[in-house]
Amino acid sequence: MKLFRYLVIAAGILLTLFSCGEKNNMTDEDFIWFAQNIEKQIVDRNETPIRNAFDYDEFEKIVTKQMEIPRKRKKEASEFIREHVNPALTLLETTMNGADFHFVKFYRKDNQPHIVFRTYIHNGVSLEDWVLGVKDNQICIYDAFNIVSGISWSDECRQKLCNYLELFTDVVVNTNELININYLISTDSYAQADSLLYWVMPQMRENMYARTMEMNLASLSRPYNDVRKLAEAFTKTFPDEPRTPTFYLMQSGIRHGLVNETVEHIQTLISLTGDDPIYYLYQAWLFEHTNEHQYALQSLDSAINYMPHIFDLYLNKLDIYYEYFQYEECMALLYRIDTLFMPPGEDASFFRTSYPQLTEHKPFNEWVKQKETSMSK
Repeated sequence: MKLFRYLVIAAGILLTLFSCGEKNNMTDEDFIWFAQNIEKQIVDRNETPIRNAFDYDEFEKIVTKQMEIPRKRKKEASEFIREHVNPALTLLETTMNGADFHFVKFYRKDNQPHIVFRTYIHNGVSLEDWVLGVKDNQICIYDAFNIVSGISWSDECRQKLCNYLELFTDVVVNTNELININYLISTDSYAQADSLLYWVMPQMRENMYARTMEMNLASLSRPYNDVRKLAEAFTKTFPDEPRTPTFYLMQSGIRHGLVNETVEHIQTLISLTGDDPIYYLYQAWLFEHTNEHQYALQSLDSAINYMPHIFDLYLNKLDIYYEYFQYEECMALLYRIDTLFMPPGEDASFFRTSYPQLTEHKPFNEWVKQKETSMSK
C-alpha cells in the first residue's frame, strides 16, 4: 500500500477522485471513473479513498430501518456499526492474501447508479453490486449486495448488531443457523448442512439468503435438474434478482460437465454482471469435468493472460499436467511459478507433498536440491 506522504497531496487526490467539479448531476462516465479508481486504490493497497467514500450515515439508516432499538442503546448501536463495518479493510485483507479485485460493470436501476466488483481468491468468487449516490458533490457508497451469497452489507451488519444487542427475533436466530449452514457447505459437510437446512427453510422461504444457501448446497450435492427447479422457484419469489440463480445453475452445470448449459449460463451472467476474464477459469473447470484437458489448458492460458498474478491459475495448470503424467510440462511450469511467486526454498516441500510422483522424476529432485541449497546459503 502506498500511503500519501503529505496531507495536502491526499486532500487533492481525494478531491479529484470523488468530486466532479461543481456538478451536482454526475454522468455515467464519472461513476465508471470512480469505480476504476476504487479498483486501482484497492490493488495498490490504499484504503483512504474507499473509506472516505463510504457514507456511514446513509448506511446506518438502511441497517436500523427494520430494527426496534431501545432509545438508550441507539448511540451504542451507531458506534457498533462504525466499528464493525469497514469494507475497505476487508477488501485490502483479501487482496493482500492474493485475491484479484476487478471492476466489471456499471449500470443504473431506477436511475440509481450501481457498480459491480468481482473478487476471486483460492477458487472462490464474490460478486458485489455496490449502490452509489451523490452527497456534497461527491460520489458515495451506500451499500452493497453480494450476488453469490444473496445478502447485503447492511443485512450482514444488521445480523451482527442484533446479536450484539441480543435482539433475538426468529429471523435473527434462523439467520445464525444459515451462517452455520454456509460454513458447513464451505467445508464440504453437505449432509450436515442439508439436515440443518431442513429445519430452517420452512420459516425462511421468503428470505433471499436462505434460498441462496439452498441453491448453493444443491449445486454441489444434487442433480442439475434439482438446481434448475430451485432456481425457477427462486426467480418467482425474487424476480428482480436473476443473477444469483444463474450463478448456481452455472456452478451445477460445471460440476456435472454440462457444456451447453454451462456456456448458456456464462453468457447470461456476462450480460447481467459484466464481462470478466474469470469466466475463462469457469470454462477450464468445465472442461476438466469433461476430461477435455487440452481445452482446459487453453482456457487457463486465457485466464492467466488477463490475470497473470493469480497463483491458483498456475496450480490449476500444474494439476492437469500432473494428472496426465506430463512431467516435463510440470517442471517448466514449476520454474515459472518459482520465478513469479515464491522466494527460494519455501516452495519445495509444498510441491513434494502435493505432487508425490514427481519425486521419482530426476529433474524435479534436481530442482528441489537447488532450492534447498539456495535456502541454506
